[in-house]
Amino acid sequence: MSEDEDPSSWLVSYGATAEVIADNLSDLHQLAGKLDEAEGVCFRDAFCMPPLEAITLGNHETPGVIKNQRRSCPEEAGHEEERRASCAADGEEQSRSNHKNEAVYLVGHSLGLQPRETSTLVQAELKKWANVGVNGHFSGEFPWMPIDEFANPLAATVVGAKAEEVCMMNTLSVNLHLMFTTFYRPQAAGRYKIVYEEQAFPSDYFAFESQARLHDLDPSKALLALPPDPETDVVDEEALLELLRTDESIAVVCLGALQYYSGQLFDVERITRVAHENGVIALFDLAHAVGNVPLKLHDWNVDAACFCTYKYLNSGPGSIGGFFVHERHFKEGYDESGPGAVPSQKRLLGWWAHDKSTRFEMKHELKAATGAQAFSLSNPGVLLMMCAIASLRVFDRTSMQRLRLRSERLTLFLWRILEGVLEQESQKFGASSKLFSIVTPAERGKRGSMLTIKFADGDLCRMVHAAIEKKGVVIDYRSPDALRITPVALYNTFGDLARFAEIFSEELAELAAP
Repeated sequence: MSEDEDPSSWLVSYGATAEVIADNLSDLHQLAGKLDEAEGVCFRDAFCMPPLEAITLGNHETPGVIKNQRRSCPEEAGHEEERRASCAADGEEQSRSNHKNEAVYLVGHSLGLQPRETSTLVQAELKKWANVGVNGHFSGEFPWMPIDEFANPLAATVVGAKAEEVCMMNTLSVNLHLMFTTFYRPQAAGRYKIVYEEQAFPSDYFAFESQARLHDLDPSKALLALPPDPETDVVDEEALLELLRTDESIAVVCLGALQYYSGQLFDVERITRVAHENGVIALFDLAHAVGNVPLKLHDWNVDAACFCTYKYLNSGPGSIGGFFVHERHFKEGYDESGPGAVPSQKRLLGWWAHDKSTRFEMKHELKAATGAQAFSLSNPGVLLMMCAIASLRVFDRTSMQRLRLRSERLTLFLWRILEGVLEQESQKFGASSKLFSIVTPAERGKRGSMLTIKFADGDLCRMVHAAIEKKGVVIDYRSPDALRITPVALYNTFGDLARFAEIFSEELAELAAP
């Protein structure tokens, strides 16, 4: 099985043609079972799946947990083949299950599911705190003082970076401000503008606006928004590149690598290269990209990036964020003539930026830590770190390339389901009565796992969302007229999508009927 295999060819090889899917929307379960068995690699067993009754009855306070203990995979060195075989067996076993008592959870782009190991790891640290108090900083499997050292290398693998280029710290918005403190250096008569996508997540926009004001700049002049095409809701990437080549007032380009609303995946490597060729700093918000699509931040020469961990990294609501800074900035950022290694870059500092070997000597002369660690301010919350570690250990059982292959297959299956629903509805109501359109780009290289659909009638959109949730399907509604749907490669199955197809098509047909 090749990791660059065309997902369409793979689906067709098992009989999942667009025509078959469109003709069997209410009964895709047998086909989905065949696809799940053939695909094999799924880590659903490693996650807590929301019980169906907790969603359908609105019983969100006491959801319970479906009992489903996973087999452990060998972790010891030298057992890689055994580990892979065991994990694959886990996936096949889960794929054959019909999961009738579980909700159809297709909203990992908003909040990922809880790994089963999370509770165990968190409870262990709570017990350690209760039993040994302050001595927990230097004892146990996960001593608290160097706790970030357990997570940083795992996160670095996911984002395609060297371990020293990544630091788990703060939250995404805080880290975004820290990036701008160092890399946004506006010049009164030169480069001062920040380029961003017009539909940027609000927190990103507020960060850009406030950074401009901190430099006594007028945001209406310092911020340069890239509007989406009014017909497609997608940003013209070629127009962005031309802007970077021709506008000599641009200081920084900062985009969501994967756009949170449309699901558009930007070509980070190409944007970074063109930015650098024209004297522009390239920064990225990876909230919807990390854990979703393969990233090669180091190889792509990205200046800096930040990410959250509560979406595809499954670390829980309000979880710790992550920060990447390319190693070439390490040397640029230190003045070796000072006492110790003193950052010459302008940045905000805290004691966790100090080299760990002398951090607890409590001196007021900074000897900066190596790499991204030198941007950190305070020791990270241990319980939050354990949540991140629990999820990152699942990612460590596979690769982003393998997950991407699975993701492309699942998302194409979902795409064909949605096209089948549109065809079904056009036959009922006429070709001119298109109930919704797919906003996300059709080209697989320009999207991640999420698909966004936009309704012609916002009220219908809202009603469909409410109706399918009562049947146990969890997606999200974006006011006034959009739904976002995501099959997450780690834990969603073709069986989930078959259940979605049945429920979505039935509820839409009923609600759209005159």
